[in-house]
Amino acid sequence: MKILFQWVDGKVEFERVYQLLDSPIEEWVDNAISEVIRLGKNIKIVLVDRPLPIEYCDECKNSISRTIDNNIATMVTSADWKETAISTIYINPNQASLAISIFYKSQEPMYSMSIHKCNGKLHILVNKKDELLHFSRRPSKRAQVVKFIKKTLKMWNIDKIIIGTGNEENPTLINEFRLPNYWEY
Repeated sequence: MKILFQWVDGKVEFERVYQLLDSPIEEWVDNAISEVIRLGKNIKIVLVDRPLPIEYCDECKNSISRTIDNNIATMVTSADWKETAISTIYINPNQASLAISIFYKSQEPMYSMSIHKCNGKLHILVNKKDELLHFSRRPSKRAQVVKFIKKTLKMWNIDKIIIGTGNEENPTLINEFRLPNYWEY
């Protein structure tokens, strides 16, 4: 197990690795919390409950998985996140696609995701990474997409959401996140 002290900008200040030669597994969490208490007050703790996949930088080929994503660190450490963060969802009225952006105190989105139906699968693009997910038979494809979006917004702890459709330059605001029927075909 590793405990890592990271600034919001991603810089790692301190890290400690716990292994079986140090103490029994059952004591690792207690030891890590003692380490946090020893270093100071008001330190936010993020627990990662499963191994993270190893990711490598496209440029230097070094591992980038030793830290939490800077935007996630911002969300976790910002005292005013719930009041300030906002998400926009644009639903394409002409085809099975949509876009989500999350903003925090900036005109630039700190997180952007686009989703579209691609050869019967759900194609998700997030920050230059893409993933294809298979649809289940039930519930409906629209229900599966809505569930995925709600899970994403919950992960980001977003309460303020603006939903638009129509002209992408000047969308019409809508009150409810409902996808058109053509997502089913």
